[in-house]
Amino acid sequence: FTASNWTPNNIPTSTDCVTIANTGNSPVISGPSVAYAYSITIPSGGNLEIASNSKLEVTDLINVNASGTFNIKNNGSLIQINNVSNIGNINMERTAFVDSFDYVYWSSPVSAFNSANISTYSNNATIYKWVPTIAGNGIGAFGNWVSGTETMQLGKGYIERGLNNAPQNSPVNFTSTFTGVPNNGNITTPISRGTYNIIGTYPSPYSPTNATQDDDNWNLLGNPYPSSISANAFLTANSANIMGFVNIWRHGIAPGTGAVDPFYGNYAYNYDASDYLTYNLSGPSSPLGFDGYIGAGQGFFVLMNHSSAGVNENVVFNNSMRRNDYRNDLFYRNGNITNTDTEEKHRVGLNLISPSSKSSTALIGYIANATNDIDRMYDAPAVDVKTNFELYSFSNTNKLNIQGKALPFNNDDRISLGISIAQEGTHTIGISMVDGLFENASQNI
Repeated sequence: FTASNWTPNNIPTSTDCVTIANTGNSPVISGPSVAYAYSITIPSGGNLEIASNSKLEVTDLINVNASGTFNIKNNGSLIQINNVSNIGNINMERTAFVDSFDYVYWSSPVSAFNSANISTYSNNATIYKWVPTIAGNGIGAFGNWVSGTETMQLGKGYIERGLNNAPQNSPVNFTSTFTGVPNNGNITTPISRGTYNIIGTYPSPYSPTNATQDDDNWNLLGNPYPSSISANAFLTANSANIMGFVNIWRHGIAPGTGAVDPFYGNYAYNYDASDYLTYNLSGPSSPLGFDGYIGAGQGFFVLMNHSSAGVNENVVFNNSMRRNDYRNDLFYRNGNITNTDTEEKHRVGLNLISPSSKSSTALIGYIANATNDIDRMYDAPAVDVKTNFELYSFSNTNKLNIQGKALPFNNDDRISLGISIAQEGTHTIGISMVDGLFENASQNI
């Protein structure tokens, strides 16, 4: 932002109440710096815009008149500090790079937004939400997808495909605009689980793929704010009720006949369960596109603890999970692992590649505060029985997609790896990324 496009004569601070009057000079907040205000008022005819990759931090209230306009372009961020209720609508864009077969995992950054308005292409036929436990679904009453055409619940996730008419494997940008009062402050979102908790698998009545003790515990949530949140802060704040990782759908693998049926149904074409990126305090399971900031509009899966006090509990979102130095462009994009925190980490990313160039990734790290046992925030389980192609590491008998180990690093440490493969031919295991002491060329792996 500059003085010429934020205000005519000066730049406001976090103690200034800002009114965007109808003067013919419509401010556009742009550039790498953060714009500040104590409050924002947009009266009739006023017009304010946050440009792509730009940020506005407001200490208190946002009040938009019915005839005023407040637009947030894709990857722009609106951060608020105080726990106040906003007044009036904003328009927030979110862009996904998809074809008509890609499912996008959404959540709403505004209140009272109907999922039917995400896209005009799908005719609401392919909008779903996840119900964690459904009576009659086998021994463990595992979850399944149900119709998700409704007013989007705050903090809940929804999936939709057929967003545009791009042919398969020829994705193009699709932009959805969320219009409503911007969500802010403390948000409590219900989660639930079943009671089945016997180690092992059990037959599904609908699929050749067995279900597990965890399949009545999955909950699809979503970032409820018009800015990104820290996954680390979210996981830390909700330690009582959910496991210490999130799963984010990358929609990077086209559906095909070779993928394993999900436990909840038998289909001719399937999506690959290994297309979820797992993240915890150790880092992402894959170096493709996530460094711990859950973008605005992003849905993600969590696993409810079997040990929670009740089968119906809550997760919490709050403004402490939002900051103006968090990026908001990690929404179905590719990128590189970035170690953005100060915790000591020494990590190796591994990649299993099939003869058809399909890949499966795993992460192993030596990290401050991790132990050599299973840690809620540093270890994450492998997909295991739900895919026929996977690379994982072992901690005793536990198969892990992410394994965090204790410091100091021991040169003689050995970690067993395992693979599941369903295709004949030469498979390759390689190193996809390293950081910390493994960046030293003299450090053998």
